Amino acid sequence: VLDENKLERAIARALSSYPELAGRLREGMDAPPRWKMFGTPNWLKPRYIWSKLAVDVVCNNQGVVFTVAKSEAPLAAFDGTGPLNDKLRAVVDTLDMNLIGTNKPLLRIKLTLLAGGGCVLGLSATHILVDGFSLMN
Repeated sequence: VLDENKLERAIARALSSYPELAGRLREGMDAPPRWKMFGTPNWLKPRYIWSKLAVDVVCNNQGVVFTVAKSEAPLAAFDGTGPLNDKLRAVVDTLDMNLIGTNKPLLRIKLTLLAGGGCVLGLSATHILVDGFSLMN
């Protein structure tokens, strides 16, 4: 049986080695303004904005979000059949995309306890700091 409190303490210990994940983002102070392409697929005419490209990570130990949820679904419900997006939404909390200059967390962790004793650990982090591969390491 998974001990939620031990898991939360272990996450806190692990995050001490990665203070960026418990910090916040702000607009870069030293970035020269320049034109930046944004939000358009390659086949559309690009749109540009005048922007600073740098983002600073403020390592202020503001914390991450850790939640525990219970589900009536058994582990077998996550067998790869059916609409996966709906299943993932139930076990992964999504981040707000507007993180720069806010006090919003950069990492969300959701432990979902499943019927029959299984569990799912869902992680959601800003791609500014990590990608899927590095987050799992």
